Amino acid sequence: MKEHKIRQLFLGVVLSLTALSVAVTATLHCRPLYVRDIRSLSLPEKLGIPEETILRQFDTLIAYNRIGGPNELAFPDLPSSEQGLIHFREVKRIFLFFQWGIPVGAALSAFGIFRFRKHKAHYLKYAAFFSLLLPAAFGAGAVFFWDAFFLLFHSLMFANDYWLFDMRDDPVILLLPDTYFYHCAVMIVGILIGFGLLCLLFLANSRRGGYNGSNG
Repeated sequence: MKEHKIRQLFLGVVLSLTALSVAVTATLHCRPLYVRDIRSLSLPEKLGIPEETILRQFDTLIAYNRIGGPNELAFPDLPSSEQGLIHFREVKRIFLFFQWGIPVGAALSAFGIFRFRKHKAHYLKYAAFFSLLLPAAFGAGAVFFWDAFFLLFHSLMFANDYWLFDMRDDPVILLLPDTYFYHCAVMIVGILIGFGLLCLLFLANSRRGGYNGSNG
């Protein structure tokens, strides 16, 4: 029985991590979010750079971070420093980790759900827990203490300070306002909360409908 619960807990963790991978990947590719922010911040007017030029740099960066994207990053209209390129390579590894996490997590999740099809779906409870409570805590930190959260995140994720761009050497940083990263964090947390609520809905329906097996 204990081993059974551990397996259900493991499946719940896998489901929540898969949802996190989907949330990060979906946010990365959400071009309308970036377009909305640069327009609301009047970035083209403030920087004196046409919107199409800004979007060309953004599209190049996103393509670089995709599975199967180019091995080297070269912005079409802006220079980059060696330290800046090193940082973007480190960021790419993180994004690729989440992108590969989707098919791997989906396969493990499908296998686990099939395995427990005749049992109570406790894994949905665990998935909801990790997808609601933990992101809610981090989300609260991001919302109320964004600057400190942003610094802490980079300190934990990167072993250097190459993310502290000098706009003279890496002017692309001017095209990536802090507000955009804040909205990315909000979108990721929102997707996770939506997934957690969906898990609770499925769990409630499974309890009303009963289950086929006799094991808990």
